[in-house]
Amino acid sequence: MEAKQLPIKEVKCTHSGQYHAYGDSFTVWQITLEDNADVTREDILAYCFAELSKRKVQSRQEWSANYGDAGKYFSGYYELTGTGQTYTYTVCSPYTD
Repeated sequence: MEAKQLPIKEVKCTHSGQYHAYGDSFTVWQITLEDNADVTREDILAYCFAELSKRKVQSRQEWSANYGDAGKYFSGYYELTGTGQTYTYTVCSPYTD
């Protein structure tokens, strides 16, 4: 999946770190597109993997399905929510000690 140039108005990291002690680490970005932007969910994901998290991670659904596989569990997951002009991209890195 190659990232194409998107009509982005603003990208803001709204959270980076743990929400509580010994918890998983989360990085959350708010992505705002220009008005009337014609992009697909796949375009947004390709941009997020290439420019924000700098790596491709599995979706939360894939991650949950592979719960017993330590390699996949500790690689983390992403969630992409939103429609239209505003999206929230979240990457979770499970806690390791």
